[in-house]
Amino acid sequence: MKSQVGPASVELKDKAGLDKIREKNEVVVVSFHTDKAKDEAFQKVIRLLNSACRQIEENFLKLNIHRHSLSRIPACA
Repeated sequence: MKSQVGPASVELKDKAGLDKIREKNEVVVVSFHTDKAKDEAFQKVIRLLNSACRQIEENFLKLNIHRHSLSRIPACA
């Protein structure tokens, strides 16, 4: 959730593209397939995960808990 600019998912063309995304030190969900139905299901899951993460972050902010506070907790770093 550090950089929320751009789409929830990105089409990777090669391993270099995956390596570039992984450099951001964020959670990454990857699916390798060519089936259109599987792609639609994957996109739906990604949108739901993204929405859930935003809601969690909004709830933390309502409780005045900020990301820098959580980064001191090993599981949240």
